Amino acid sequence: MYDMPTVRIRWDWPGESRLGRLAMDLAHAATNKPHKCAKREQTVEMTNIHEEIKTERLRQDAEWGGSTHDDVHEPEKWCGFLRHQLRLADRAACSLATDEITGGEEQALIDGYRERLIKVAAVAIAATESLDRIIEKRTGSSDKEAEFAKLSIGRANRKRTK
Repeated sequence: MYDMPTVRIRWDWPGESRLGRLAMDLAHAATNKPHKCAKREQTVEMTNIHEEIKTERLRQDAEWGGSTHDDVHEPEKWCGFLRHQLRLADRAACSLATDEITGGEEQALIDGYRERLIKVAAVAIAATESLDRIIEKRTGSSDKEAEFAKLSIGRANRKRTK
């Protein structure tokens, strides 16, 4: 059977959840930036998982073309990609639940399930990166539009006073 990595979580404030912490880990996995508010003692296994997720992200970028390809997808499309990967992970998990599997088959199913979970994390990171780039572009373009609007209003006011 596969040994699950041990993760020690310190609960520092009320309302913090393990799911919230997992989401924060996934969001920061690609950049390896330290958590702003997390006080977690990471294990070697957790670092290895982050590396696997990064490797999968790089593989996906090489296969699909990176940010140029990613940024054309709407958030709904990303949710569809995530649902697809989760369905495949769910199938692998359900296959593990059967009693008729032997040792070799079980290890193959465990490996497939684990691989799907890494892909789910990598796709979630790709969606987050894409969203951040799109928001940054929109913010930058709206700032430029605001500057142009101010300039044109200033010109219109100067023409009126003359």
